[in-house]
Order: sequence, then C-alpha cells, then structure tokens
Amino acid sequence: LVSDGASFLLREFVGGSGATLVDLSTPYPVAGDTIRLEAEGSTLRAYRNGSLRGTTTDTSFTSGSTGAYTFRADQGPTSQIEYWHGGSLNIEGGGTGGVSCEGSSGICDDFERSSLGSNWTVVAGTPQIYSSSDFGGATADAYNLVYWSGSSLSNNQYSEVIMSALPASHQVIAAVRVADASNFYGLRATTTSFEIFKVVSGTPTVLLDLSTPYPTATDTIRLEVSGTTLKAYINGVLRNQTTDSSLASGSPGVSVYLSGGTPTSRVELWRASSASESGGGEGGGGGGATP
Repeated sequence: LVSDGASFLLREFVGGSGATLVDLSTPYPVAGDTIRLEAEGSTLRAYRNGSLRGTTTDTSFTSGSTGAYTFRADQGPTSQIEYWHGGSLNIEGGGTGGVSCEGSSGICDDFERSSLGSNWTVVAGTPQIYSSSDFGGATADAYNLVYWSGSSLSNNQYSEVIMSALPASHQVIAAVRVADASNFYGLRATTTSFEIFKVVSGTPTVLLDLSTPYPTATDTIRLEVSGTTLKAYINGVLRNQTTDSSLASGSPGVSVYLSGGTPTSRVELWRASSASESGGGEGGGGGGATP
C-alpha cells in the first residue's frame, strides 16, 4: 500500500517488478495519517485512518510476513514512519450486522448473538447483549463492566469500541488493564466529555480531559496502554496521551454506565490486542475462540 503525497496505490511486486492493482484516488494520505493493508486469502483491503478505501483480489502470493518500507527514486528518502503495527486476522462473533469483524486483527467481537459467552468475565453490573446485536448493561449506577478472558494478552494492550448509541449523560468506556470492578483504566465517552480516567481501589480519578470535539454515536474510541503511557484515539486519530503507574497488569474490556439510571448507551463492535511497548501499536497478539 503506497502513499507518496500525490497518489495512493495498492501495488504488488513480483520478481522485482511493480504493478498497480488499485488506484485509490483522492484524498491522498498526509503526514499524521494512518494507512493499513490487510490480506485475507486472495482479498486485499486498503484503509486510511480506519476507513476502508478500496479492495481487490490477487493470487500472486499465499504466504509471507508483514513489514514496512520508505522509498524515493532519485535519492535517499526523507519520509518517516512514527510507528508500525501488524498481526494476524482473527474474526470473532461472526455476525451479519451493520459493522463486521471482517478484516480485524487481534480479538474482535461484534456481539451478533444472544449472550456474551464464556470468553468474557463479568466484573460489575449486568452486562448483556441487546437484540443479538449490541453490547449494553442493565444495572443502574454500575459500570456494567466485562473483560476479555478468552485468551491471554500482554499487559501492553488496547481496547477499541465502535459505539451505536450514546444518549445524553450516558457513558461508553473502553477499558484496559482491568483487574476487577475496583481497578482499571478507562477512556470515557459522553456527549459532554471525553477523558482518560482510572479506578484504583474503587476510587475513580480523571487523568486527562480530552476536551472538544466530544464523541458521538457511531464514533470509534480507543484506549491504548504501553508501560506507563496511556493514549486516547477517536476514529483512528490520536487525541492526546498521559502517563500513570498505578496499574501494571490486567485485561482489556468494555463498559457502559449511567449515574442514577440504567444505561441505554450501546457498543456495536469491540476490538483488542497486545500493544508494543516500543511502538505503542497493535501487536499480533492472541486471537481468541469464538464467543
């Protein structure tokens, strides 16, 4: 997947010769963007900032490893990559709703079934699946929190959610290093706030107010932890980061919450994986069994 500021191309290189498979056209990527190439069977998919830009099929290669490169024809390149991450594709849930786990790396759950299943551990409230489609919770004044226990991940990890409903005052939380209901990090989205917070020994503390613009329903939020660094993303773009050393271990999870009532905020899809301490991005880590 090649970007040079004046083009965006999905290309193949066979026997040293390059050929364009798909011209992805404008808008072209710019510095600060995230580009992603996926291969699943003979299908190739190209993404920019989390959005699918194009897909094609090709059967030239059936095996190999992930990688990255920079290039300039006439002299040494000055383009630079801030971080790189890659991994295997693992599809969880297997539903047919509006948002699919197809093409997701690491762990993915689209909640397209009647119950959470044994790969999730409930630690607070009454988390459940609504309409065989979305994650939510049935307990008022509780975090309605679960963490993934279907496979092991590094303590450097991320949790990413695509929201499907975010009414006023209701919360959706992407959680990392969840140990129990009293100890975890969270990225909290409401219609009037967006913040990284922690709960330690049951006491919540805001670590970073991410300010406006606030997330809305259908946005994707992501909390990533690597070492003591916590990074918050919205729709694939880094909003800000902070550091905290209170919690060193735990699992990624998801939560919905409403003070004084039962939350009707919903999550349509959840993703997680290990994160590289050096790069802060996705690792190949641990796909789990189907929920």
